Parts: sequence; structure tokens; C-alpha cells
Amino acid sequence: MAQRSSLSRGRGSPRSRLSAGSDTFLAPRGPPPELRWPADAGLAGSSGARHIRRNPAPPAGPGAGMGKGTARAPAQGGHLMRIVLTGFMGTGKTVVGRLLARRLEVEFIDLDEAIEARAGEPVRRIFEARGEATFRKFESAELSAHLSRPESFVLATGGGALLDSANASLALEFARVFRLSASVATLADRLAQAGDRPMLDRPAGVDLATHISTLAAEREPSYRRAGISLSTENRSPGEVADALLAFLGRRPFALDHGNGAKYEVVVQAGAAEELGERIRYAFAKGRGVLGRPVELPRGVPIAVVADRNAWKHHGAKIEAALRRADLHPRLRLVAGGERTKTRSMLATIQDFLLESRVERTTAVVSVGGGVTGDLAGFAAATVLRGLPSVQVPTTLLAQVDASIGGKVAVDHPLGKNLLGAFHPPSLVLADPELLRTLPAREKRCGLAEIVKMALLASPGLFRRLESCDREVDDRLLRDAILESIGLKAEVVRADPREAGPRRILNLGHTFGHAIESCGGYRGLSHGEAVAVGLIGALRLGARHGTTPDHLDARVANCVSALGLPVEAPGLDPGEICAALAHDKKRRDGKRAWVLLRDVGDPTIETELDEAAILDVAAGLVSPDTAVRGER
Repeated sequence: MAQRSSLSRGRGSPRSRLSAGSDTFLAPRGPPPELRWPADAGLAGSSGARHIRRNPAPPAGPGAGMGKGTARAPAQGGHLMRIVLTGFMGTGKTVVGRLLARRLEVEFIDLDEAIEARAGEPVRRIFEARGEATFRKFESAELSAHLSRPESFVLATGGGALLDSANASLALEFARVFRLSASVATLADRLAQAGDRPMLDRPAGVDLATHISTLAAEREPSYRRAGISLSTENRSPGEVADALLAFLGRRPFALDHGNGAKYEVVVQAGAAEELGERIRYAFAKGRGVLGRPVELPRGVPIAVVADRNAWKHHGAKIEAALRRADLHPRLRLVAGGERTKTRSMLATIQDFLLESRVERTTAVVSVGGGVTGDLAGFAAATVLRGLPSVQVPTTLLAQVDASIGGKVAVDHPLGKNLLGAFHPPSLVLADPELLRTLPAREKRCGLAEIVKMALLASPGLFRRLESCDREVDDRLLRDAILESIGLKAEVVRADPREAGPRRILNLGHTFGHAIESCGGYRGLSHGEAVAVGLIGALRLGARHGTTPDHLDARVANCVSALGLPVEAPGLDPGEICAALAHDKKRRDGKRAWVLLRDVGDPTIETELDEAAILDVAAGLVSPDTAVRGER
């Protein structure tokens, strides 16, 4: 019942307004005074107090604004922050939107209330007197009118506003769109007293939960295509607003692995210079495997495992940041590249930690790409039955994927990442400035994981990536990093140990890992293999009747334009299929294939035709090799 009172709107009731007291209660928990949180550079928003209007002033003239309009591009010279919240009734769009707008100091708009103000009558009356079709016309016109205004705002739509594909396209083009969600049981609880919603009208004998389940299932495909999905399940309005602020770069992402293992992912330019103080803060909060607050003594040693090349570029800055916080690093350098991620190198790092006389509260800091993070994280998971780890990813791929989620592993001769553990870090610090020294090929590898996340859960981001031609500008890269981290954080939150829905993150990786393994980790890099694997998964989905026929060509054009490969020359398709037998995500002897019904709509299939898999593998290699593999 508490969730219903905080997240359901109930127009006209006392709970439809946020009191000053509740806003204080839901205020974000801030950092220690000495730390600076992400700057707002590049994001619009008033720096001072501003009057927040409930609804925009109506245009002049009778009936103005209700005709079909066309959104205009934002005015030049400034970046508007326009946030659209959509989703089913009862997911908390209005209460979260109002709170988010207050924190961002921008205008809040409830689209249904704006329609009521314009029409001079409530939504229910419009439905009853003029019909749903007329209401939807009003809704489209009002949405278009607001998206045409050169102002920043947070707008909460009605549950059906973005079911119209034209409305959804308009919102995705001119705003950041977030879809809020919750379970049917939670929605039924929140909406039990909402008698003013015409879409809840149902035939006699149909209970509310059944009606919600049916209507939500009908809308789900459209919701998936509309924007980034954010669950409000078991979250207060303030926690949902915090998650949205993280997507906007205004605060860290918060991850929860269960059993008290919570940690933050800080995404901020220049954050590496605050590494020492942020480690102290994370330990004081008991983050990661610590499980309890730990005050680090002054002068305490910490272990640093760093990629040799990354340390050459960033080591002086990171060491200075640690020493400013009176943390004394003991350093072990490792070579980069997948061929380093072996059991023997793991043993070398374990020896280094033991010889350094680490204790249960000694931090193990990883500085480098995904390989370094895996090695240091796995060593931390095994020495003294678990040391706290800190990830400082210095590659794009590691920032958006490898460092997030607590999975650490090394490779085995039979396959990639077959030896590993779940070991959530105490802190992940993703500083985009560390990417400035990244070679172009490494940057492209990270873009492959960003494309994957966009295909899984962000149609808007995928549209932006499609418009690129090799060069991704700084603003898009910043947004892509934030969205990729946030999307993965949402998936990990729902399934921290990969028991179910987290498996969708393996899109493109089933073929990709096999391609890496068959190449002896000497050919295509991980990101390049994932790019090829994405094409393979889409072609396999089309053969299975799940994926639209055109989608593989569309994605191939996108990854090619970003400078990524779409085939794996020189490999034998039969060997690729043999390597698939060692895929670590098997269940009951069956491989789990992540396929797409559309952009933003993944599914997991296990019953796929082996001949089709071999045929798709043959199409991913060069023509000569494909012929040899078929003999």
C-alpha cells in the first residue's frame, strides 16, 4: 500500500501532490562534502531558482494548439534538456516527473492535464463525449506543440500517448524518452482506487489485474520501441528520479547485487583525479563485498594492477590522486590483450597480492581495459576469500560493459571466460578523459558494445548511431556511455547473477566468443568479434522467423559506418560451431541464443536448427573459407 500512495497519481486526491515534507524525505543522498559530483556542462538547466509552471500558457486564439503540428528543431546555440516519461498507468510518471523537474529546475508538464486545460474538460469527459479517437488527436497535437517549444522540460505522457508510431518517432527525435515500468501486481495495487481513468473501464466480471495484464501485453511492443525502460518496482519516487539523473550525468549510477553488495558507478570527466577520496568514501559506506563501513587508516597500502600501456599514459595522475588521499599504491603491471587473460597470469597476480601481505580490507584497484579488470577482479575474488576491488576502466569497451556488473573471469583453452566468479566491486570510476589516449581501433571496439546495448534497449540511441559516419562526436559519445552503463545497470539490478533476464546482454556474444576462440585471440578483438556476432545473431533470428529480414542489413550498415567488421575472414565455420559447444550460458545442455524481434525487443531462444547455425556461420567468414567449411 505504501507504494501505491507514493507512485500512483490519483488526480484530484491529496496524494496527487508532492508535499514539501515528502520531497525532503525523497531528496537524493549526497556525497561527502569534500567531493564534487558531475558537472552540468553540456546539459541545460537553470543555475538558479526558477518558477515551475504546471502547464504552458495556451497559444492565442480559440482552439489554437489543437491542430496537428510539426515539431521544430531546437534553437541553435544551446542544448535543451527535454525529458519525456512514458509507460503504463500507475508506473509513477507524474509523481516521478514532478520530482525530477524540481531537481533539474525545469518546467514540469503533465500531458493529460495540459489537454484538460486546453479542452476545458477532464479526460474522462472527452472520452465519453467525443470518443477515444478524438482524445488521441488532441494528445498528438499537444505533444507536438510542446516538443516544438525551444525550452527545457520534463513531460509525463498518458499511458497511450506513444503507442502511435508518429508520436513515438517525434518524441525520440526531439527529447530523451524513458519508459517507466512495474509488474502487473504492483500496478493493480497502485491503481485500485483510480476510478477516473477511462482505460481502466472493463466488462463486468473481469478483475483489475486481468484487465491490466491484457492491456499491458497489447502495449508492450510499442513501449519497448518507445524509449529506455526503467523499472519502478520496489523503488521510491526519489530512487527512480535518482536513476534518471544518473542517465543524464547528474549523479552516479547505483547498483545492488543483493546480500548488501551495493556500489556506485561514477561517470565524470576528471574523476580520476579524485580516485583516492572516492575510494575512502566507498569504503566508509561499506560498498561492494565489504558489507560494513570501513575507515581506511592514513598511509594504508593498496594494491594496483594496471595495464602497462594505460599506466604509461595515466599512471602519474592516478598515483598522485591516491597519495593525496594518503593511500600508498603497490603496483603490478600487466600486458594488455586477451592472450594475457590466462590461469598463469591470474596466479601471478594472486602471488603479488599475497606477497604484498594484503588484508581483508585491502583495496585491489584495476587500471586498464576489460582484460586487466577481469584479472584483478578475479584475483580479488579468490585471495583471502574475497578482497574489495575498485575498477578504473581506461577503454571505452571496459567503461560501458566489462567493468559493470561484477562478473570477472579468465579464459580456458576450451573457451572464453570459462573460469570466473561474481565479485561486485566497491566502486567503478569511469572517467571519459581517460579515453583521450585510446587508439582508434580500441575506440571502435567499445562502439560495438554500445551498438549492442542500443539494439537491446534504446531505439533512440540506435537511430543516432545510424546517422554517424566513423566519427562519433563528443556529445553523442557522452550520451552513449551514460545510456550503455545505465541500461546495463538496470538489467543487472533485475538479475545480478545472470539467472534469467541478464542473459540478454549476450546478444552477439555467442558467435563473437566462438570467433575469438577460433582465432586464438590473435585476429579480431573482442569488440570486433561482437560486431560480427551481432550480424550472425540477426541473420539467425531471420532464419528462425523471429527477426525482421531487413534488420541485419540495417545493423551491418551501422557497424560498417563505425569502422567495425561484419565478417570474420580466415575462419572455418565448422570450427566456429564446434566452439559453440563450450558456451558457458548453456541450460540443460541447450545454448541460449539472444535474438531480436525488433530494435529494443530482445528474446531468448534455445530450439534453433543446427543446419541454420552452420549456414549462418559460413556466411560470416570469407567466401573461400565458407566453401571449405561446407565440404
